[in-house]
Amino acid sequence: MQRLSIRNLIKRTADIQQMISLEKIKEASSSETAYLKLLSAVSWNINTTAESVEQIITEGGKSAADLPIRSRRAYQWIKYLSEEKHIQRHLDAIQRISIFLPNMPRSRRFNRYQVEFKLYHIGPLYKIREQNKTIEIVAQESFLYAPDRVFLALLDTALQPSSESSRQIIREYASGKQYKTIRESLEYLSIPPGSFSTGKHHDLEKSFNRVNQYLFSDKLIKPHLVWNNRLTRRKFGHYQEDTNTVMVSISLDHPGVPEYVIDYVMYHELLHQKPGARLKNDRRYTHTPEFKKKELEFPRIKEAQKFLNKLSRK
Repeated sequence: MQRLSIRNLIKRTADIQQMISLEKIKEASSSETAYLKLLSAVSWNINTTAESVEQIITEGGKSAADLPIRSRRAYQWIKYLSEEKHIQRHLDAIQRISIFLPNMPRSRRFNRYQVEFKLYHIGPLYKIREQNKTIEIVAQESFLYAPDRVFLALLDTALQPSSESSRQIIREYASGKQYKTIRESLEYLSIPPGSFSTGKHHDLEKSFNRVNQYLFSDKLIKPHLVWNNRLTRRKFGHYQEDTNTVMVSISLDHPGVPEYVIDYVMYHELLHQKPGARLKNDRRYTHTPEFKKKELEFPRIKEAQKFLNKLSRK
């Protein structure tokens, strides 16, 4: 096996994915001996890779938080599957897909396509790509404990893109506790607390503590706090529900940005934890009347909004 480096981690991960492809799982399912042999080989590769990455980042005095995002997600995926119960469940999920697939109805357009299905630590819920007569479905690893109906919905969405009922099944599961727990665990696996909250000029943890104390009576449990590395001039904050993360644009990490502006963005995003979203005509609305009423309780809201509007026009 080639000596691992962070640079070739992505390729190593792709090799492991190939070991547990639909075709390989289908072949191994022919006998218990073949299946256990595959499980043993995959587990060895996963554990060896995880240990190598840990050694590299430890020797460099770093942590997983210092890895580039693609490498970080690859390592977190490997690390998560290094637990025996998770890799067994992963193989079980792919095995179920191999059983469901031959019986799935397909549109005329996709009749001649070969289907490949993978679970991986990606940003979106799922990705569907058509290439070289192959439909590749990559679903977020957090689906690995999903019931059969969710996997059937993922297949149906790929093979019949107009299936709104299947997309609804996927969204409903992804908004549930089981999916969110795994997703949050994956996103912050091996990440030391506070790794992404300290900016050059402002500290998101200090902002959270101020807002929590004065506007929530210290009743909030701290979410993950992250500076978003994208420079933005329109959207300055975002609450990501499935990972319980408040993200603030790095555009605001500037000495010319007042503390109360950071606190207003923090308050706005923290409010998304409480009132919740409203569904109307199958669309999700987060800025409900209740939300807007609560937002007005921020003491310097007009000043903060004026500052952000001015900044967005630059």
